[in-house]
Amino acid sequence: MFRTRFAQDIVAEFLPPVSQTKTQWTKAVRTRKRHDRVIILCDGMPSMPRKQPLAEFLARKGFWVFYPRYRGAWESGGQFLARSPQEDIKDVVSGLLGGVKRLSSGGTRSANAKLPGGFQDKDGFQKKVATAITELAFGQRFTLTPEEIFVIGGSFGGAASILASLDPRVKKVIANCPVVDWSILPREQKKETSNPSYAAYIREAFGQGYRLTDKNWAKLSTGRFYNPAHHAKEITPSKVLMFHAQDDHYIPWRQVQRFADRTGVRLKLLRRGGHLSTDMIVRKYWPQIKQFFESGV
Repeated sequence: MFRTRFAQDIVAEFLPPVSQTKTQWTKAVRTRKRHDRVIILCDGMPSMPRKQPLAEFLARKGFWVFYPRYRGAWESGGQFLARSPQEDIKDVVSGLLGGVKRLSSGGTRSANAKLPGGFQDKDGFQKKVATAITELAFGQRFTLTPEEIFVIGGSFGGAASILASLDPRVKKVIANCPVVDWSILPREQKKETSNPSYAAYIREAFGQGYRLTDKNWAKLSTGRFYNPAHHAKEITPSKVLMFHAQDDHYIPWRQVQRFADRTGVRLKLLRRGGHLSTDMIVRKYWPQIKQFFESGV
C-alpha cells in the first residue's frame, strides 16, 4: 500500500483500483476512465491499524481505498480527540476533492465547491478536474476524479462513518457495530480495564499509539462531542446501513436498535457474532453492500 498525507497531520495508506494480475493493474492505473469511486476506512479504537487486507479486497472491487489514521493516533500528528474524528474524515474528503471546481449557472468558474464530480447543486454543475495524490516514499503521483465517496467504519469508527453521512459530499456509509451514543462509556470502559482512568490505561497499554489526555477523553461524556445520537435528527436514513450482533458484549444491541428506530436507518441485526469484524462483514455481505452503494439516496 502507498502512503500520503492530508491536511498536514493525517497520514493515510491508500490503494488505487487493482486487477487480478500485476500487468492488468498497471494498465488499469494508466488507462482508467475518469469517474472514480472512493472508499474511506475508519478504524476502531483502541486497535492496531490492520485493515490493509480489507483495503486490498475493496480495491479489487474497483474502488480507490484510503485508510487514514485519526489525528493523534499512530502515524498521524496531533493530539487524539483534540478535534472530533469526524473532522479528520472531512479533511480527507476535502483533500480528495481539492481539484473539483464548480461552474456557476452563468458559466463562470466559482470557488471550490468540493463536491464529487457528477454531483449537482442548486447553483450549477460540476467541472471534473483530477485531484493529484502524491505517495510519500518515492513521490509518485496518482490522479483521480472522485465521482462517489463512501465511508466504512466499525465500532469507534462506526461513529465516524455515521457522522460522515452528514457531509453532502459523501454518498453512503456502512457502520459496523457502531457506537451510536457515548452514554455507554461508564459501563463499557470497565469491560476493557480495571484502571479507573481509561485514558491512563490507553497511554500505558498503547504508548504513543494514541496521544490521549484525560481532558480530551472526557469530551465523549458530554453527549455532544463525536456523538451520532446528538445528530439523530440530521441523519438521512437512506445514506446509512448498520450491522450489529445481539451478543455484542461491548456495544448493547438494543441501543443500536433504538437509534435505528429513531432515525429510520436500516439495521441488519445478527443473532450471533460478538463485536463484529468489519473485514468479515464487508466480505460476507458485499453483494448487499454493493447494491446499497449503487442505490439512490
